[in-house]
Amino acid sequence: MRRATIVLLAGVICTSFLTACSRPATEAESAEDALSAYDYEITFVNLTQGQPMSPPVLATHEGTGVVWKLGAAASNGVVQIAENGNNGPMLAELGKARADNTVFEFVQAGATPLAPAGSPGSTKEAAAPCAGGCPDRVTVRILAPAGDPRLSVVSMLVCTNDGFTGDNSIELPLVIGKERVVELRGYETSTERNTELLADIMPPCQGIIGVASSTKAPGTAQSNPALAEKGSIVAHRGVTGSGDLQVARHGWAEPVAKLTITRVR
Repeated sequence: MRRATIVLLAGVICTSFLTACSRPATEAESAEDALSAYDYEITFVNLTQGQPMSPPVLATHEGTGVVWKLGAAASNGVVQIAENGNNGPMLAELGKARADNTVFEFVQAGATPLAPAGSPGSTKEAAAPCAGGCPDRVTVRILAPAGDPRLSVVSMLVCTNDGFTGDNSIELPLVIGKERVVELRGYETSTERNTELLADIMPPCQGIIGVASSTKAPGTAQSNPALAEKGSIVAHRGVTGSGDLQVARHGWAEPVAKLTITRVR
């Protein structure tokens, strides 16, 4: 399988909600890829009313590729997204997988959270990390291997302890102009107890959705060893209201997100 031209930049440190750690293909590389790859436009939409999502990480690969799997233990990259919204370890893992020819191309879609439409974080008055308003959707272009092209996606459900959304090994349309819509569900890595306390959840939750508790805890973007679990990826049970989170404010109905995928070349 021919490898993609987007690469992880050496020496770049990725943390929560930073820009993508990739570079655009050169003109020569683009010409070479045009002979061996399909080109896709992908739009990721947040469908929830109370869950911001981290900038999605997308990777293309052959049908045998696995970025994450329901019922299996999550990689450190997936855990860091699900617990802390930190895409860096996942991008590093994908960079290694690309070097091993098991991933074709990968990209972080956008540089800000995806705020639910109508939430405080979607307004022009929003503060960082949504200064000026965060969108509820993002569109990217990505190349995929000709033959049996697949797509895997991971994005944090920000107002959770270890929740995320995405899918693994989605079959991509083969016909130019063909569109496919894929609905995404909520999952959790089962690596951090679901305390539903703002002190244990990423700070953007409060700014984007609004403070749900009088505690006004600052929150954290670091994993807490005291809350660690050793489980496998399972369907998320949703917000229960057992802590600071409120079902009406932070809960969701499935699906939580939607992908619209179109082959453009």
